[in-house]
Amino acid sequence: MRATDSLDQDHRIIEVVLPALERLGQQAAGSRLADREAVEMALAFLRTFVDAYHHGKEELHLFKAMERRGVHRDVGLVFHLLEEHGRGRKHVRSLLASSAGAIQGDPEAAKEFADNAAAYVKLLRHHIREENAELWPLASRVLSDDDDSRLMEGYAEVEHATLGDAGRELYRGRAADIARRVEA
Repeated sequence: MRATDSLDQDHRIIEVVLPALERLGQQAAGSRLADREAVEMALAFLRTFVDAYHHGKEELHLFKAMERRGVHRDVGLVFHLLEEHGRGRKHVRSLLASSAGAIQGDPEAAKEFADNAAAYVKLLRHHIREENAELWPLASRVLSDDDDSRLMEGYAEVEHATLGDAGRELYRGRAADIARRVEA
């Protein structure tokens, strides 16, 4: 497996949660955000799986390996993707800050939650398309088989540190649980 294949598998798991987050945002906009546990599950998934794990693999390992092969982090595609990671983190912080109020029926908090959920989903869908179309081909051109092996070792370290022993498969199940719960 190539290192980008591992990241692409993460994308497939993330894409299961995005419609659920979109629906939670729509519920908040309609003042019906009532399932506290579903909101908490979705936000925990975003913080742990998307940011700490998936973005961690990219930031701590992939982008550094690409930089060693001449791809700059301070301009161009990688810089842009890092900016998007930062914007995503801001949206998640806003979702966390507004979630309790949105659940309690505060209209301002509900609007903030709805707006940030919509913006985050839009950002992440674009981000995933961009990585698939531009980052993976670039990485495959500049990284060697040895780089891939080292990246997979680094990814395993990030997985253990962020997701624990159950790893990605636990979060694949959590993503499905979130989707089922929100669609119910």
